[in-house]
Amino acid sequence: MDYLYTLLVLAVAVFALALGLYVLSKNPYHKPGRAFFLFMLLIAVHNLFHALLLNSPDEGTARAWSKAIMSSSILLGGSVCYLASFLPYTRYRGWPAQYARIFWAAVITLAAVFALADYSVIMISVGYGIDLSNISLLGYAICLALSAGASITAVTARSGSKDPNFGRNVLLLAMVPLLPFILVVPFLVLGTPPLLAPGLMATSLIYAYLVLKNKVLSIPAPHHASKPSKAAQGDAVLMEGRQFRPAYEVFRGHVENGCSGLIVCRRHPDRIREETGASNVPMLWLSSQPGPDRIDPTSLNTLLHTVTTFIERSAPTVILLEGIEYLISQNSTDKVLRMLYSLRDSATVTGSKLIVLLDPDVLYERDLALMEKEFVLQEASA
Repeated sequence: MDYLYTLLVLAVAVFALALGLYVLSKNPYHKPGRAFFLFMLLIAVHNLFHALLLNSPDEGTARAWSKAIMSSSILLGGSVCYLASFLPYTRYRGWPAQYARIFWAAVITLAAVFALADYSVIMISVGYGIDLSNISLLGYAICLALSAGASITAVTARSGSKDPNFGRNVLLLAMVPLLPFILVVPFLVLGTPPLLAPGLMATSLIYAYLVLKNKVLSIPAPHHASKPSKAAQGDAVLMEGRQFRPAYEVFRGHVENGCSGLIVCRRHPDRIREETGASNVPMLWLSSQPGPDRIDPTSLNTLLHTVTTFIERSAPTVILLEGIEYLISQNSTDKVLRMLYSLRDSATVTGSKLIVLLDPDVLYERDLALMEKEFVLQEASA
């Protein structure tokens, strides 16, 4: 029985590591993919420590491995919270991704504290286990709080989307971080040390289903990536024409090659998602109607501040701006041009990319010439 459970623990470690490496190999520069790999790697490391604890030759060795397990448990909880902040939904990334250094500094500090604590171990039917002391329960409570944060982020993502398929997938994803804790409840009721391997196995299998089949985390494969723009890093592209799809193909190519993306659009975001499949990209809708993720077209300063903030927090980014004609109709041409120049400067400084889709017939020849001078010109032909 003890060897069978050890094999299960090791099987979870191998499966999680293989899944993480597979996703990472598809695009090692994609931030959500790297976050997913980190989560899977920590599952593998945690289970390896668990197997070593189970088969410790003596109590002193078991105590040493218990420290490693509690420390890796904190890191594991932090990684699932960090991963959830990359969920594809219409709002910006969660704060663990926006303030990654602060978040990970706090998580690593907590992990170090619990690595220094002293734990008692007991012998159970499958080998050594960590006894339920105050310090171990506190560690599990912190892991639960971090996992609950990931679940709350997923629920928020679900409420921000009108796509029913996406909503169902994210609801399942919201349950996954809590699954290991749900499955240890019977052990806690019986007063025995919790065994996390069954819950972590279920977690890994569900993530495999969501990532590989439903692509809920939008981990792209390089051979499916669109061809990126020829513009150098930090440049701004002006795509002239009335065709939308070429600009979105260029935009999608940069997103699939690791850039954070934001779309500013005049058409309704649901229509864009349906036409382009860009369900994982945050969008700002130029509309005078109040609501979430909407910008009044007359509020150019608000639009500039929102996009600039996104660029600074998520660089390198790619910004697709359509609806210039609508902005010009609601404001003076000079004001719109000044805003575009400011966005171009922000993109240049941060190494990001700005793609502006424009029908050249709406501008006077002088204004069009000014834009063509400031941007890299590319025809938006199908």
